[in-house]
Amino acid sequence: MAPTSKPKRRHSRSARKRPSKKNKVDKTQPLRFSLLPTEMRATVVDNMFAVGGRRLLRDFSVTSRDSRDLAQKELYREINIQYEVELCHLTRSLIENPHLRKLIHTVRLNANYWCFRRHDARRIFREWPNAPIDESHLSQSDRQLLILLRSFCSDRPSDNIQCVFGLFLFLIDQTKHVALDIGYDWGLLDNFLAAGLASTSSTSPNLGTALLPAMKTLDLATKHYLQKAVRTIQAEPYHPFKTLTASIHLRKFTFTGDMDRWSNLDAIDPGMKLPFTTVNLVASSCTASTLSKFLRHCPDLQCLDVISQGYNSDVDTNECLNTILTKFCPQIRELSLRNGGRSRDFFRSSATHTITCLPEMTNLKELRMEVDAFFVRGSDISTFRLPNKLPDQLEKLFLDCSFALTHFPFNMHYTRMTARSPEAIAYRQAVDNMIQAICKTREDRFPRLNTIVIGAKWVAPVQWTRIANKALCKTGARIKVTSSKDIQKLWTCSWDAMKV
Repeated sequence: MAPTSKPKRRHSRSARKRPSKKNKVDKTQPLRFSLLPTEMRATVVDNMFAVGGRRLLRDFSVTSRDSRDLAQKELYREINIQYEVELCHLTRSLIENPHLRKLIHTVRLNANYWCFRRHDARRIFREWPNAPIDESHLSQSDRQLLILLRSFCSDRPSDNIQCVFGLFLFLIDQTKHVALDIGYDWGLLDNFLAAGLASTSSTSPNLGTALLPAMKTLDLATKHYLQKAVRTIQAEPYHPFKTLTASIHLRKFTFTGDMDRWSNLDAIDPGMKLPFTTVNLVASSCTASTLSKFLRHCPDLQCLDVISQGYNSDVDTNECLNTILTKFCPQIRELSLRNGGRSRDFFRSSATHTITCLPEMTNLKELRMEVDAFFVRGSDISTFRLPNKLPDQLEKLFLDCSFALTHFPFNMHYTRMTARSPEAIAYRQAVDNMIQAICKTREDRFPRLNTIVIGAKWVAPVQWTRIANKALCKTGARIKVTSSKDIQKLWTCSWDAMKV
């Protein structure tokens, strides 16, 4: 009998365990821009403006209402107007949406080349007074200004643009920083501004009311707009300079253009007191006498930067800059005077024809000056003693000796001067003596003087700088001697950027 085979043993499998029920996991919600914190959304908008500019922000503003509000804040924070049509559309937008005015922080407007050659500007400004505008959100005073504008407008685009520009200035009354470049006379603008100030005055009509009451800084560039005498409008004297600078918050004033006429502020208002603490002038028709007539109305001035680019016939000997700086501007801490080698022409109205008041300016801390402002003849540089011309409390000194040789009495046929010329050798020795004198007297006479920059012709900057710093090693002060070419580039640099 054959053996029976054993049945195969079947391995039993354990029952599969059912997975234990875990806590229910919520689905991740998609990240939405509207759910981000306000600070993060503002950062996104800032980066968007930096990368894509205004075009990207305009596209972003139509995506949602929140996006529109954030984009509007960035779009209207800084306004740049280059063309006439931009002024037209922006003025209309501020009329129909008054809430946008509080968003404007800075305005830069270039009206120097408005000739109605682009974007059909001539037709737009001719039809602007009759164009339909939503006036439902205007206040009573703004509605009066709009009615006044329509009464001043005509069928001439050149007249209408002046009125629209004037209305725009009234609508940006909450702006902090304004930069205007006006290349025209624009007499109708003065009439409109005077009428607008008279109509918006809460009490009796007053043309001295501030046009931009919240303005803190004004950058004005013009050659013709301020070149006008004081006019009588509505039985009151009017000049645009007084209207533009009447803000009590205005602290920084920058002017580029011609200083003729308007610099004599006594003719505009003898009692005018300007609240400026910083004044930067890049001006033609600028002499010591014209500058004095302007500075006597700036009692709070702390920083004065003057670049004179031309001179007029104003040689009034009654105005002495040395007296004005010490008597009417006693708080000056920073002084920069750049005449381009024409200091003798600049100071020709002064009795001494030089600047002599620096030792009397007790608050002066930083000085930038050309060395030829201290003497009349170029040959005087050999006997010139720089330490005797400086205040004791001076902290930073920038001295340009490049144009000291321009006062030598050369004749018409004088050959080109070289480094081996007798005058050049005497000049180089005088500059060397000047540097040695300031190094020797620094510890006793000028204990606070820690930064010195001197530029001159025909010098060895590296060698002279090393020798001078070796003489100053125990005082903690630093000096930098540079060439006449490099010193011209350093005039506009900050002290840190000079890398002394």
